[in-house]
Amino acid sequence: MNLPNKLTLTRILLVPVFMIFASLTGLSGIADGSFQPMYYLIAGIVFAAASFTDFLDGHLARKWNMVTDFGKFADPLADKLLTTVAFIYMMRDGVCSPVVLCIILAREFAVSGLRMVAAGAKDGKVIAANMWGKVKTVLVDMGKAVLKPADIPMNVSGDTFINKPITVDGKEVFITAVSMGNPHAVTYVDDVDSLELEKIGPSFENHPLFPERVNTEFIKILDESTMQMRVWERGSGETWACGTGACAATAASVLNGYFPHDKEITVKLRGGDLFITYKSDGTVLMRGPAETVFTGEIDV
Repeated sequence: MNLPNKLTLTRILLVPVFMIFASLTGLSGIADGSFQPMYYLIAGIVFAAASFTDFLDGHLARKWNMVTDFGKFADPLADKLLTTVAFIYMMRDGVCSPVVLCIILAREFAVSGLRMVAAGAKDGKVIAANMWGKVKTVLVDMGKAVLKPADIPMNVSGDTFINKPITVDGKEVFITAVSMGNPHAVTYVDDVDSLELEKIGPSFENHPLFPERVNTEFIKILDESTMQMRVWERGSGETWACGTGACAATAASVLNGYFPHDKEITVKLRGGDLFITYKSDGTVLMRGPAETVFTGEIDV
């Protein structure tokens, strides 16, 4: 057995050690004086040491060309054991919601099931874990939303263009213009799903008010922290997800009074949910799941 595999087994063996010390005390003991901080500290040290082996075994296996099928299976198994046990004790202490634990476990079991299916296939392929498989969520600072029409750009003067009428296909439509490095027009509708974007999208995209054309977000406010969005992107047509569009739509919705500043808003797109915060200083934060879209090879 090579060194990376030994490190993986060490992580598995550290799981019951962590459980022992985590079981000896709990945050609930603070009230009655039974809380033992030393046990909590030792449990934390054990968890940190086990987590470090997670980085080290994979790093050494790749560096020294010691990747094995055993390691491909044992490494994610050890990760799941360690994190699941930690979440269970966090739930016990009221730090983690049972709902969050259920979601995490469902995701982990689903991934494990896919690995088993792949391993049982005709070619017996074993799928190795990688860095992107470990990344569940990414938080991105998207910079500040630009509101000045001249900088969006728009063929109109003024400091902002918030909830103002324009004419599209002979109809008056109210839009809010925002740039997130590219121009966006945000408008609100009663029913997002029934929109015929193939018909109305090009009219928004090529509106003379926007000299460089414009991406258009069609929004329905669902509740005090959620909105549904479809987007028509310039040069592409309807897309199932648009990060800058979700950011522009959130900024516009805050400026129109639908949501407050500094609150994370769920933007429901056809391709999945994004979580956007429009801060008081004008900065926009975007959070969302990290997913592998495809893999491939290029012959040069």
